[in-house]
Parts: sequence; structure tokens; C-alpha cells
Amino acid sequence: QRLCGAVRSGDSDAMAEVLADLTEARVSPQAISERYISEAARRLGDAWNDDTAGFAEVTIAMSRLQCLLRDLERDTCSHPATADLPAALVVLPEGESHTLGAMVLAGQLRRRGVSVRLSAGLPTAELCALFEEQSYDMVLVSWASGETLDSLRKLVISIRLCMDCDASIVVG
Repeated sequence: QRLCGAVRSGDSDAMAEVLADLTEARVSPQAISERYISEAARRLGDAWNDDTAGFAEVTIAMSRLQCLLRDLERDTCSHPATADLPAALVVLPEGESHTLGAMVLAGQLRRRGVSVRLSAGLPTAELCALFEEQSYDMVLVSWASGETLDSLRKLVISIRLCMDCDASIVVG
């Protein structure tokens, strides 16, 4: 509740205090990223759905959560890039605006020793160019928009045609 209140208010001291209290309570950065930030995002979405928070307020609060997540991930996900690590491409399709879940996923994968590239909003042709630069062991597509399943099917087919391997494509 306090985290939601802090990101909704924009009070940086309140956000720092919430993080300090979580740290003092021995909550790990991983738990903050995966549980607290995710739960705060869900509650913010519920507030928007219930008409107790406006679109702009929720959007700005989500942006603050993403900044917090980025700061936590920078401090906890510092694997050196090597060819020995499995490689994952996390794709946020063109036009997709719900990015927090993909960022949480990228952090989870990095903590497990996966080299992650996050691709956000690239047109299909530019997305396909990524496969010329690097081979991936998995491609994870974050699909939260209300687009049709036909659009999703076309994206997955395009990705499969661009790949030069049989990597798994997972949609969530």
C-alpha cells in the first residue's frame, strides 16, 4: 500500500523511505522487483479499472515503478556478457505499451544467468534484423494489448521465418 501511495504521490522521499523499510525488513531486491513492484502495478491497474485513479495518474505512477525497477535491476543483475550464457530475446511488439511485465521477466532471466536483450516497439523488419546480429535460445513475446490473435499469429510466423535456428517462441 505504501509503495502504491509513494509512486502515486511522486514524493521521492516517500519512495526512498519505503525502500529503506523493505531493505531493513530484509526483503531482497529480487523480492521487491518480482513481488512488491508487480503487486503495486496490479493494484494501480485495479484502481484505474475501478475509476479510483485516472489514466494519467496511473501512467505516471507506472513510470515511477519502472524507474524503481530499473534501479534495482542495475544493482542486482550484473552478469558479464559471454558467449557461454543462454541468450533470450524479450519482445514487446510494435504498439505495445505495457512494458513493466517484460522488464520484470528480463530481470528474472538475468538473475538466472541468461543474457537478455529487450526489444521494444520495433517494426517486424527491424526485429528480424536482430536475428542477423545474434542467435537466441528463446524468444519471449509479451502480448498485453487488445490486438487480434491474427496479429499475434503473424508476428510469431515472422519471427520464426527470421530465425536461423529452432529456438522456442513463448507468448505471454
